Amino acid sequence: MLKKFVLILVLFSASSVVAQLNRAIEEALALPPDSTKVDALIEISKIYSNINIDSAYFFTRKAENLAKNIDYEYGLIAAKLSYGNLKTYESDYDQAIELLQEANRMAEKHNYHRHIAASKLLLGNVYNSTNDHEAALKVLREGLAITIQNNNHRTTTSIYVSIGLTKRLQNQTDSALMYYQQALTVLTDQYSDSVTLAAVYNNMGSIYGERKDLRQEEEYYLKALDINRKMRNNRFTIINLTNLGNLSGNQAKDLTKSIAYLTKP
Repeated sequence: MLKKFVLILVLFSASSVVAQLNRAIEEALALPPDSTKVDALIEISKIYSNINIDSAYFFTRKAENLAKNIDYEYGLIAAKLSYGNLKTYESDYDQAIELLQEANRMAEKHNYHRHIAASKLLLGNVYNSTNDHEAALKVLREGLAITIQNNNHRTTTSIYVSIGLTKRLQNQTDSALMYYQQALTVLTDQYSDSVTLAAVYNNMGSIYGERKDLRQEEEYYLKALDINRKMRNNRFTIINLTNLGNLSGNQAKDLTKSIAYLTKP
């Protein structure tokens, strides 16, 4: 059975747990109507993209409306990136590509290197979802060059993960593991992000599973599960538990263990 990989669609992965979210919302809504508030609303929408997509749309719209009112172009581009990301979650790939390409044009006009890299990351993920892996590699490598040049460690890790996934989809597992290891190196040495770290662990576990290394496969899945449970990241927790259940039931032939994983609350 093909294991489920975690696709990092959000380069702005959340490092806060859900228990802190209500406080963040209160603080954001209390801010004066300026660019700082737009940025805060966008960050909240990013967190919700892994928890509740309707809430993610809600906060993206609030950010977009405020950015329009104060003529904050950087915030408008961020909102467009968020919309493109959410459309990808909904498998509306044509709309996602249109939004992300527009965001890229706007960002290049103002030389906003972070948004340029973000658009290329998200476009690469959409192209992978439509099985156009060569197009994905092209834009992802373009984005990687930008992030490395500008010391944007956060997006660099996400692009490494996406290139690793692309290589895996092309059945190049050695290359995939190499890119995942590069992501781990950045996460260890330069930038810490729990969501991305869990995704890397999950995807490495899937590759080891394909290599029939059940010990390594389970080890990496459990690392990912531990992080996602602590963050209450329900979307990715389900992926981790499903992978663990399939590992035990289908390969290790331990049905009791498999059922335990698949029925965990």
